[in-house]
Amino acid sequence: MIVNGQFVGYGEGDQGPEVERVRYYLTEKFRWARDMGMTHGDYFDELTERVLIQFQKNVGLPAVGIANYATRMRLYGLKPLPWQRITVYTFAGTWSAADWGFQADVARGLDPGFFTWVPIDYPASFGPIPGGLVTGITSLSYQESVEVAVRAGIKRIAATPGKFMLGGYSQGAEAASLLLREVIHGGSLSHRFADLTGGYTFGNPSREENHTWPGDTLPGRGISPRRIEGTPSTWHDYAHAGDMYTAVPKGDAGDDITAVYDVLTRLQIHDPFQMATDMVAALTGKGGLVEQITELLGNPLNLIDAARAAGIAIRFAASGARDHGTYGIDDVMDGSGRSSVRHAIDSMNAYGRKALAA
Repeated sequence: MIVNGQFVGYGEGDQGPEVERVRYYLTEKFRWARDMGMTHGDYFDELTERVLIQFQKNVGLPAVGIANYATRMRLYGLKPLPWQRITVYTFAGTWSAADWGFQADVARGLDPGFFTWVPIDYPASFGPIPGGLVTGITSLSYQESVEVAVRAGIKRIAATPGKFMLGGYSQGAEAASLLLREVIHGGSLSHRFADLTGGYTFGNPSREENHTWPGDTLPGRGISPRRIEGTPSTWHDYAHAGDMYTAVPKGDAGDDITAVYDVLTRLQIHDPFQMATDMVAALTGKGGLVEQITELLGNPLNLIDAARAAGIAIRFAASGARDHGTYGIDDVMDGSGRSSVRHAIDSMNAYGRKALAA
């Protein structure tokens, strides 16, 4: 706050890390301040002024409602905050805005006193074949758009110090998973391993075989050939048995599904729900994609295994891909009655508080 051309301290309307310190120490040191409604935050509002005036009265300082040097010295001795908020980087599913979807619902539910949400904007796309009617950035294939997301995530994480989490849904879950691999498997973010606090995904195509979250068991793996290995215990993959994108079976039938998925995500115009129908056509040898897929696969699919794989795709397509889109209204099946989204919010809040208290 500037008065007569001079800085006199922090007052109503100011915002930033020093205001965050004032609010933090008022909240954490004094029960009476919490009873007045004081909380963490970095904005100096009218409530902060009232609480600060009461503090100044209590300690015998002029009750001016400004966090001047004397007040800040008395309150916290200019000590830094004992924690830095955890940055949560999220990646939306196909055709979604960066701040929409299950991963965004979780981020909004996290404690704002401990987390800062950074949705990564990228061209989430199952885009058309090169040379099609749409060109430029919107014509990226699924795999190309995932690569764009990963590069954007690497850039943001590398430029932002402090602890972080990753979150994603569907296509965005694959991007988050590939970023996780950059952290835990000696990639470009390996130097940030100690800063990784946790992560969460829904319908993750890159789910490691049999991994979900502590206390849950679900066989199968993600549909993508680019999967996580050695998933940390603080990384939660929420998966439904009927969600083909995150729960294909181990063995040749699952391998056939993955092979076709790999081709389709490079070539065809589709959305994540239509793709199930495209997979049925490819696995049963019907439709205009068969020649393209056969050429790109190199090896023909085993007829018996392809038939089993087609059965999985048929059931998924017949359901309208329902199990891929119900993570906000399902029962996570831990006895609490919570949805997967609610379970993720509670779990990530707990991991974050534990990490910041260490």
